Amino acid sequence: MNDEVQLVSAKRVHADVESVKQIRELQKEIEFDLENLRDYQTEIHGPLTITYRLHDNIPSDSLCGSIRVRLDRTCFVRINPDIQTQMHYEDEEAKFNYLILRKAFDFLESWRSVVLSSEMKSRLQLARSQSRDLGFPLFENDTDIYLPCRFSLFQQLFTLDNKFLPLQKRGAFVIVDYHIKCPELDPMELINMALERDVGKMKAAILGVDDTRYMKLENVVMEDTKEVRLSCRLTRSIDCRYNMKPVLWRSTAGQTFGRRTMLNERIYMSGTCELVIQAVERNDSGIYQCFIRDPHNPAVWHRTPKLAYRLRVEKANYKLPDWNDMLIGLFVLTGWSICILVLWIILLIFNQQVHLNAMAVAKARQNRNREMAGIATDFPVDTESPV
Repeated sequence: MNDEVQLVSAKRVHADVESVKQIRELQKEIEFDLENLRDYQTEIHGPLTITYRLHDNIPSDSLCGSIRVRLDRTCFVRINPDIQTQMHYEDEEAKFNYLILRKAFDFLESWRSVVLSSEMKSRLQLARSQSRDLGFPLFENDTDIYLPCRFSLFQQLFTLDNKFLPLQKRGAFVIVDYHIKCPELDPMELINMALERDVGKMKAAILGVDDTRYMKLENVVMEDTKEVRLSCRLTRSIDCRYNMKPVLWRSTAGQTFGRRTMLNERIYMSGTCELVIQAVERNDSGIYQCFIRDPHNPAVWHRTPKLAYRLRVEKANYKLPDWNDMLIGLFVLTGWSICILVLWIILLIFNQQVHLNAMAVAKARQNRNREMAGIATDFPVDTESPV
């Protein structure tokens, strides 16, 4: 751990600067004062040395605005990797400490002994990332190995008569706030900067005979569309009915589509190498890419798709009934028609019976009236006899 200290050189520094380079110049005086503090002295314990190193967080690239620079003088245990054969007169505890640390952190130094430059760069990059993960800088310009004194690993080592105690050592740090002035640009300079940036990102390339141009097409279909076919649009005739298929269909979701193997497959490749999507659903939206084989090596597919479709499925505001719904409706309508027909026949029969009964009753009344009229004629009433 480091403690913050107040230095006179840090207080009188001019905070407004023009560039990062100027910050580095101003930090030199602060580095000199921090490095010469008497409270932090180097200690030698056999093959191991407790020392202090300076490191800061100044950015490497140019920027503008406020920046807080922290300069640390941190305690490190220094290990010389080249004295392993010169330790005959060291005691066993010192040798044990050295060998444990030397073997555990060999990756910080082993990259220097690599002969091939490519392998050296990869090992150096690995050493940088590992030291960054462990929380300390890698001093590439120094051939020694530097380990922070705060590592709990030192608790497991010998203290060498209670003298080798790196965990009890503390460092120091200074914080200085700077402000880098931002350049004032007129609108034309801003436009020119944008143009230079765009031109710098451009890449020139000459397409070979076997190269394909990557085209994107957008298809908009409605939900529940019966069938959608996507074609790779090749100039030559192709056939996908055999094992050596000339076309491969993929989606950006990671799905690969081949020939239909089951009847319930909705998305498959037809014999003419078209991608067929049946009974389109909303989740079928996405990008479908058509790949062709490399002309120089037909066993592998081309690195870029020949053509891509962006399929967008929209929700239908209306939905036409399908054949099953129409059959069900027809059956229901036929059933109701039969029921109504039966009721109508029953009503006709009932009406006929009522009509026949009414005619019979009327005829009976008519006959009775006629009989009553005949009786009155046969026996006339005597109106002249006294009462």
